[in-house]
Amino acid sequence: MQTVGAQWLLVAEPNAATLVALVQTAAMVPTLLLALPAGALADIVDRPRLLIGLQTFQLVVGAVPGHAHPDRPVGADCPAGIDLPARLRAGTD
Repeated sequence: MQTVGAQWLLVAEPNAATLVALVQTAAMVPTLLLALPAGALADIVDRPRLLIGLQTFQLVVGAVPGHAHPDRPVGADCPAGIDLPARLRAGTD
């Protein structure tokens, strides 16, 4: 969805075809580069351990931004519409 939104915004720009192609390329490069090493790692490592390790890593990466700035309210860095339910609950909007 993010890729489609980015491409949609770029359609009106000069050289739109090149920019849209670059957005699609940027979205696919990580998959192309990491697919083979990830498959090899999955074959070598015990799968339950690999899944637990990856889920723990995702938990840590997801929790760190929430605690990076303790003086800011939760959702202060979110784009306008994403944190709307939180702002409505807090009575700030």
